Amino acid sequence: MKSINHLKIFGIVVAIFVVLFTIGFTMQGNRTSTLPERVIRDSLTIVQDGYLSLTDTVRRLGGNVRDLFHTFEENRILRGQLFNYESQNARLSQLEEENAALRELADTGQTLLETAQMTATVIMRDPTTWHNFMLINKGRSDGVVEDMSVLSRQGYLVGQVTEVYERSSRIQLMNHQNQSSNVAASVHRVPENGHPSDQNRVSGANGLFQGFDASTGELIMALVPRDVEIEEGDWVMTNGLGGVTASGILIGYVERTELSADGLTQTLYLRNEADFNQLDFVLLVQRLARGHQEVGVIAESGDGEEADD
Repeated sequence: MKSINHLKIFGIVVAIFVVLFTIGFTMQGNRTSTLPERVIRDSLTIVQDGYLSLTDTVRRLGGNVRDLFHTFEENRILRGQLFNYESQNARLSQLEEENAALRELADTGQTLLETAQMTATVIMRDPTTWHNFMLINKGRSDGVVEDMSVLSRQGYLVGQVTEVYERSSRIQLMNHQNQSSNVAASVHRVPENGHPSDQNRVSGANGLFQGFDASTGELIMALVPRDVEIEEGDWVMTNGLGGVTASGILIGYVERTELSADGLTQTLYLRNEADFNQLDFVLLVQRLARGHQEVGVIAESGDGEEADD
């Protein structure tokens, strides 16, 4: 009896199955689907489309969230860079302003002969005494002494040193309502674009700077002889006759005149163009005895360093 070839039998079965499956699939493709089949197929299609749309939306949303966090991070970095730029720009502007102020003070000091000079920074002004006093960053250890004249960067006399501490000094401003320094002064008639000198001093026009009129904002120069002709716009400058204040410091310009109560002298009302609310750097001036050489000390803002000219 011959043995059965199982491999051949398996091949025949597979071939028959493939043929039957092909015939069945062909016949199914040619027939019309029933209503339940169409409903199921359409439902599956809707579910599949919804699923694909949902996954696509989630994928795009995830990408948008990543882009948003990336944008936030870029904005944070840019804000930091912008802040640094603005800080550096503000510091540069401050240094340029301080440099310009020191140059103005240096130019002012060149016009004053036989004086000791130093620049200083205003470090404190009390709101309750804003128009009366201020504190500077130079004191006894820097060579400051009482009665030194204080000038604005434009060259106007703005005050006087009244108290000296080791590393700071107190300045009494000229617009102090009780100011009574009695600074000796003279009147000059200076031509346009000219400079004050003994040649343009008005003969006999000497007097004393005695204070400040708070009601009009004018400085007061008194005891000027009544027969001296004074014109509006004349310069009033220190003349050094008192022995303390240096000569040639600009106090202000004549705005108007009045006879004194006894009729023997006239009082001059002056306008000082210094901005007392914006005093940041000042020049301290001390009169030297004849034969002394001029010295200078430069004090830069807030650092307390000194350097001889």
